[in-house]
Amino acid sequence: MGFYMIVTKRIYNKELIKSIIQTSEIWDCVAEDGQHKEDFNPDVDNECWLLMNNEDAIVALYNLHGVNGVTVQIHAHVIPEYRKEYSKQTGKAALDYIIENTGYYKIIAIVPVIYENVKKFCESFGFKEEGINRLSYQKNGVIVDQWQLGLTRCEYLNG
Repeated sequence: MGFYMIVTKRIYNKELIKSIIQTSEIWDCVAEDGQHKEDFNPDVDNECWLLMNNEDAIVALYNLHGVNGVTVQIHAHVIPEYRKEYSKQTGKAALDYIIENTGYYKIIAIVPVIYENVKKFCESFGFKEEGINRLSYQKNGVIVDQWQLGLTRCEYLNG
């Protein structure tokens, strides 16, 4: 694999989104106990789905969900075979998209404590731990806490 620039595009194609999210490599990581692939229905009207490609392939899909008028929640889905090479570049592209194309002031990520690597990934962009949502996520029969991480527009631009 060579290093290519990432092209970011907002998409509305539910079938394409499903085909990415419902792969075992992605679904098995993001789905809580009790969620079923066949029930997943992306909301393309109220959420923003960002497809990221290199010259050869889809490398990531990011979901942006408006929480209120100033806050957006971000969720990354980087294709496993591209994580090492493209995670940082796609994360920056998603944050740049928010800054350049929306009026959101605050970006949050909610990360189950079983995913320390995801917390570190968020922190690499300047996200700060803002709190714990106790016993709020269930995976493999175990209920765990979730971190709430936050990043303001100013922090990102000045970071």
